[in-house]
Amino acid sequence: MVNEVRTAVGNVLPSLGIDYTHWEAHKGKLFHFGMRNPALAAAATMQMVFTTSSKEVHFHPHINTTGPAYQDLYESANVSSAGNVFKISNYNRNFTTSAGLTASYGAAASDGDVIWTSMIVGNTAGAAKGDVSVGGTNDSSAEFILKPNTTYRAQFVNAAYTQMQVFFHCYFYEE
Repeated sequence: MVNEVRTAVGNVLPSLGIDYTHWEAHKGKLFHFGMRNPALAAAATMQMVFTTSSKEVHFHPHINTTGPAYQDLYESANVSSAGNVFKISNYNRNFTTSAGLTASYGAAASDGDVIWTSMIVGNTAGAAKGDVSVGGTNDSSAEFILKPNTTYRAQFVNAAYTQMQVFFHCYFYEE
């Protein structure tokens, strides 16, 4: 007899040769959004705000930079203005399913409880050293299972003495 493996909401995990996140893409339930800043000034901050729906969100953040930086993820953030809405895309282009999560950049937001802090180690003198990144090395190593109906804030701070390029990308699925 084979034991079934189930998710927190009772879904049976498929017994396939692919990981679960890949399976979610095949089902049309894997989404992504991101942004790039080609010239984030020294000591400058950029942030994104996203709000979950009534579903549990399995969230995978990834950041690439050309220098040292700090990233914080806050839960239960206070938002005073919404900013510009991100286009959230479905990885499976054969599905029109939309995500329940909404996201924006340029929002005025503050506070919240820190649930993740990371540092991207780079050249603190500001000379270009190539691309460095933080995030998962596989699908589960940087996964956060976010609370339903909650607002989150991702804040990114340039720790370099000069401007740098930043790319923030995340993918997620909802259950």
